[in-house]
Order: sequence, then structure tokens, then C-alpha cells
Amino acid sequence: MKAIHYFFCSMLLVTINFVQADEATVSEKSEVITSANETQTTESSLTEAAQKGEALHERHCEFCHARLTNKEPGQLYTRPNHRVQSYASLENKVLTCVNSLGIPWFEEEMADVTAYLNEVFYQFNTETPQ
Repeated sequence: MKAIHYFFCSMLLVTINFVQADEATVSEKSEVITSANETQTTESSLTEAAQKGEALHERHCEFCHARLTNKEPGQLYTRPNHRVQSYASLENKVLTCVNSLGIPWFEEEMADVTAYLNEVFYQFNTETPQ
């Protein structure tokens, strides 16, 4: 029963996200994105993949996350009880959001968003041990 409830809530959020994203103006978007920009590093210090991921995140993720966190999308990543504890779980969380919301991303785009979130918020070690 919880899965059905989760599915319908996700679909409602997707519908609201797409409708309101189309109506959003640049000024409205700047109001929604407040503290997230304060905690982010400058674009020039991000890797190329993370820069691409930042653009995808702004377009597809921030609106919904801002609605969930009282207009502070970065708060989902920095809250003390966040569930993402490793780079692999971050990749899984991005995949879960993409699948749940039906975002038409390729694997490379998901990797870019994961790289962006890791560089700005999590800083997990992505190097494989030798």
C-alpha cells in the first residue's frame, strides 16, 4: 500500500514540477534558489562533468527539492540525518529520483549530476584503492 501511495505522490510531484517549471520566470527561480547558491562552489572550480550536472540539477531537481525544504533545495543534502553515506548510495539516489520522476536522462547525465552533488555537497572519495 505504501508503494502505491509513494507512486501516486511521485507522479503528482512530477506533474506539478513540469507545470510550474514551464511557468517559472528567471526572477522566480532566483527566489527559490537561495541558500543552495551560498553553499555551492564557484562554477569555475567544478569539473566539466559537475558543471554539466549543475545545469541539469537546476533544471530538473531544484524546483522539487525547494518545495520539499521550504525553498532551500541544498538543505536536503546537508541535513544531519541525510541517507546518502557513500558515493555508491549517491549514485543510487540519483537513479531512484530519475526513475521515480520519469526524467529522460542518459547514464552520462546521471553521472554528471552525481558528480555535481558530490563535489558541492558530499565530497566522497571517488578514487579506487590500489
